Amino acid sequence: WRSIYCFRLLASLPYMSIISWILSSFMMRRIIPPLRQLEKGAREIQKGNLDVHLVHTHKDEYTPVFSAFNLMTRKMKETLDNRKKEEEHRKELIASISHDLRTPLTVIKAYAESMRDGVVHTEEKRQRYLGAICHRVDDIIRMTSQLFEISRLDLGYTCIEKEIFSL
Repeated sequence: WRSIYCFRLLASLPYMSIISWILSSFMMRRIIPPLRQLEKGAREIQKGNLDVHLVHTHKDEYTPVFSAFNLMTRKMKETLDNRKKEEEHRKELIASISHDLRTPLTVIKAYAESMRDGVVHTEEKRQRYLGAICHRVDDIIRMTSQLFEISRLDLGYTCIEKEIFSL
């Protein structure tokens, strides 16, 4: 029995090898291409191309992976676009704040230079100029306080308290 068993085993070995080769080549044709496509997509993202969209036509175990990959790239692009818009708004806000602060500082400087240069001759005019300077300084203090509060809100350190009031 032993020799018959060994003979059958040796005789079936070439068939098993051929079947194994056919199955493995079939599996490799189904596994390797989607993995290469995913790798190519990942390299595109690494280069900064978030417009990459992978297409997988088969309904198999790769379908959810490709869907998740495409969703990930879309969400990353949306997040990046939102950050760019926020940065643009932040730049506009800084430019606006700079302008709003420059105006009272220019007035303060003009009043101070007028007082220094002896344009102010009466005590009444001097008091009026000092009052205008103090008023403009109060404006700057109010603006910087508001800016500080906006920064705290933006950083999440504080929250806006609700207040009920009559219109």
